[in-house]
Amino acid sequence: MLLFFYGFNYVLVSILFLASIGYRRIINRNDIVCLTICYILAFSLFRLGIISEQIISTVYIAILFLVLLNRTRNWLLATILASICYSTSTILWYITFRLLHVLFADVSLGGYPYLILPMPLFIITELALIAFYALFAWAVRTFDKKYRVIEIFMKSDRNYYTLSLFLLAAVGVTDIFHVFTFQHDLPIFFSLISFYSYVIILILAVFIGYFVIRTTNQTIYLHEKTAYAIQLEEENREVNYFKHDYQNILLTLSIFIKNNDMPGLRTYFFEELNQYSEEILANENILKDLQKLEILPLKGLLIEKSEQAKEFGVKIDISILETIDTVQIPIIKLVRCISILLDNAIEESKKQAESRVSIEVLHRQKETIFKVQNSLAAAKQQPEAMMKDGYSTKGKGRGKGLASFERIINGLDNATYMIEQKDNTFTSYIFLTNK
Repeated sequence: MLLFFYGFNYVLVSILFLASIGYRRIINRNDIVCLTICYILAFSLFRLGIISEQIISTVYIAILFLVLLNRTRNWLLATILASICYSTSTILWYITFRLLHVLFADVSLGGYPYLILPMPLFIITELALIAFYALFAWAVRTFDKKYRVIEIFMKSDRNYYTLSLFLLAAVGVTDIFHVFTFQHDLPIFFSLISFYSYVIILILAVFIGYFVIRTTNQTIYLHEKTAYAIQLEEENREVNYFKHDYQNILLTLSIFIKNNDMPGLRTYFFEELNQYSEEILANENILKDLQKLEILPLKGLLIEKSEQAKEFGVKIDISILETIDTVQIPIIKLVRCISILLDNAIEESKKQAESRVSIEVLHRQKETIFKVQNSLAAAKQQPEAMMKDGYSTKGKGRGKGLASFERIINGLDNATYMIEQKDNTFTSYIFLTNK
């Protein structure tokens, strides 16, 4: 009976954890019923001698994984959630019932899983275990709400089958070792190995989750930039269609002239046609400047920054003389670096009247150079000081950009940078070696 209750603890806290972070999204009522019935069946098979005590919890982990997989349709997410559920449950057992047995062996009677306690103490310990788990579940739920962890996992287009199977196997082996250790009353050294194994699995599951979230976010970011560039190119095609309607515009103008309606013509031309044409031509000129840039995420970024600069009255000049279709560093890192340089250049330029930011891309046989240049409103610190983490002219706590830029470039084997300040001009270079 104690073993049944001990195992049911795992079922209860697993359901509590999963329901708290995503009821209906991660687990629903049918899944809860399924987990409960499966545990009762597994325990019954154990009592009948069909399966051993060493694998009953491993079977439950596999069932929990299958239930989560059926709900999420994501192998790695199901694996990580199952691993976190079980490893956290076992760690909490170690710091409640197991620790109580070690410290107060005369009170904690009987063998593994050390549940024979005076009733008041048992109730307090059980409530403490559930409280710890509820607190952990609340922390995970808060983190998920803030960073949309589950949603990002759902957007991942990779299942990481090998990684999932490895993590599941690690949990299964650790669980078998855990049961074997206590069944055969091995020295405490082995139970410490078991405890730290669960801690490592928990850390590993969290680390893998962080890695996947970061990778997926980068992929989403690049897809958004690519889609943005494609959308603007589509708009450029629409501009070309507009040219075919040029005769219709002339016809409209001729109607005003034939009717000698000069006030109406003046209103139509200056308030409608002229303003609209200027906006169309401005966008068309930007797209023409970027025709030779075939890296769509970077093209999308430059278009976005050009429109952002225009809102502040800053003109962006782009010069790309040769076709650029690839670079030898991760696109996400190049986009991040160029974004930092342009944000700083636009921020400085908007303080000035008639300001410009120039972007130049030079492609040579062994090297690609990105150059961002802007004028300065006033004398600045030396470039070395500006690269320090925390430096900013925009206020306290906003000086992370150039320091991040330096860290990204220094972390790449085939990339270097140079920043120079001459007279009232600030210029940044990124040099990429073409392997």
